[in-house]
Amino acid sequence: MLNINRLKNAGKIFSTGFLPFILVYYTLGLSPAVLAGIGGIHTYFATSKGFYKKQALLRTGKIIIGVNIAVISALLTKGETLPLLIITPLFVGIVTFFSFEEYLGGFMAHRPIVLIYLLSLSNKGWEGSITSMAGVSLGILSSSLITQIFWPANPDMKMKEHINLYLDRILNEIGAYKSGKDLKDVNQETRRSYQKFLGEFYKTSHGSLLSSSYGEELFNFALVLHNYIEGIRRDFNRNKITEEDLLRAKTFFRNLGDLNNKKDRCRGEMSPLEEIILKKKRILLTFKGSRKKSYYPSNNNFSLWLKRALNIHSVRFRYAIKMSIVLTLGVFLAREYTLEKSIWLPTTMLVLTLPYSKDTKRKTVNRIGGTILGILLASLVVPFIKSNTLKAFLAMFSFFPAFLFIGLNYMVLVTFTTLSTILMTISYLPTETVYLQRGFYTVLAGGIVVAAEYFFSDRKHVGIKVRLIAMFQNDLLILRRISELYQKDKKDHIDNLLLKGYLYRELLLRRIKEINNEEYRRVIKDSLIFMDKLMFLYSEFRNHNFSEAHMKDLRIIEEFLEAYIFFLETGERERLSAVHDKVLTDTGERRENTIEISELVNHFIEGAKNY
Repeated sequence: MLNINRLKNAGKIFSTGFLPFILVYYTLGLSPAVLAGIGGIHTYFATSKGFYKKQALLRTGKIIIGVNIAVISALLTKGETLPLLIITPLFVGIVTFFSFEEYLGGFMAHRPIVLIYLLSLSNKGWEGSITSMAGVSLGILSSSLITQIFWPANPDMKMKEHINLYLDRILNEIGAYKSGKDLKDVNQETRRSYQKFLGEFYKTSHGSLLSSSYGEELFNFALVLHNYIEGIRRDFNRNKITEEDLLRAKTFFRNLGDLNNKKDRCRGEMSPLEEIILKKKRILLTFKGSRKKSYYPSNNNFSLWLKRALNIHSVRFRYAIKMSIVLTLGVFLAREYTLEKSIWLPTTMLVLTLPYSKDTKRKTVNRIGGTILGILLASLVVPFIKSNTLKAFLAMFSFFPAFLFIGLNYMVLVTFTTLSTILMTISYLPTETVYLQRGFYTVLAGGIVVAAEYFFSDRKHVGIKVRLIAMFQNDLLILRRISELYQKDKKDHIDNLLLKGYLYRELLLRRIKEINNEEYRRVIKDSLIFMDKLMFLYSEFRNHNFSEAHMKDLRIIEEFLEAYIFFLETGERERLSAVHDKVLTDTGERRENTIEISELVNHFIEGAKNY
């Protein structure tokens, strides 16, 4: 549904591409102006996720360096086939491997860099390349300045919005207890809002690599909220919670949500945890601390990351190889069979080639359908437009309705972008030729990309097992870091590991949906409960509620995870069963454990039996 926010967003995207285009067009010409517009739009997407100005400018600088390397790499092909076949796979593969922002699940940083490379292949010598570099650099800089001056993405405000959403979901969940509602759905809604907060936190300046003092306070507040709701879930499952407790909690959260407008609504008797929540919320409302980095991630081991990523079964590595092969084939066909606008073939391949097969196939169908609709729309509009100036004007403004449908309907978006590109090219090519080439190259690109998906598909689902192992290794690292911090009496953050824990699961769920494997899906969905318990454990530690009883449970979970990883690697169940028996014995001897150890392990062991 189109609303005022979507209109505003479309206007922002259009402005960050149109203004650089006009600036460069009147100074350097049409070709660099097109690159400037493309660079400007992609820069907006790259810098509008919630960054302070310093981080936004740093990211802008990285994009400028990347696209200029792309222009130089295109120049090195020298218009000859052999350099083209050597440089293209190397450049595309390396850029995709290192720039693919897998964990963000949205903007893919490699795309604008590779797109500039493809468009720069038509440059003639150093003069054309320097003009291209100047044009795209001006476009990126101007887009970044426009964004920072008029629409700075304040990470503090973004995070407050997500925290308030989480508060609302907690309130709904509290109201659902003992009311006869299906708690499973309500719990999932709360969990989704919490995961959304973590995902957005990761994208902003507060994330694990771009932290701030305010971000630290924000993350602490989210932890105590998580601790609170986990405590309610635990007590409710043990039938220890009363109607009076629920009513008090519900009243507390309603008043807590009003703190933005009314300073002191939370009166009466409160639990120690509620007092902590209230205190931390007030700190967030009045925070005036430093925005500088307050810590560095503890798990920033590049060699370990590289070892895991350079695996034929990792999504990142397979995607990089697939991109390099597909685009090399695309530019080879475009170079060898030099029809007008043959660059449409590899650029379409770039857009359609995605990390996951199901996404690629769906996008290919929408791309072909949108292209056909765009050609039909153009055939109705073009006969009535005689002026080339008017054609250029309409071509530019055809992008605006396309931007309205970003993230909403890809086929409609493609329809209007097709209309725009046709209007741009019919001034110097016969109309029928443009229609045929646009349609032909789109269908050909779709066919090649879908064929590539068939050859690169992980038919034995080894990649899922690799990801499962990496996910549980990350969980194991979380437990060991908590143990280490407790023993050394430190309060360092491990938010990068916690965020990865949730994001591993989200990515695995996306991958599992493609193969329609219910057993894998059930294990991963249940493992979200496991992740929630790990977060609860860490929250207890951060809130000074950690004890030797927690440490005992922590060691049991560590032993279980080691056994489970061993099972995934070897398929042997004996060690896993032994740990399971030990867990049941231990939990049976104690009246009450700290985080429901049996709940944490049973669903995994049951899942293992079904593999």
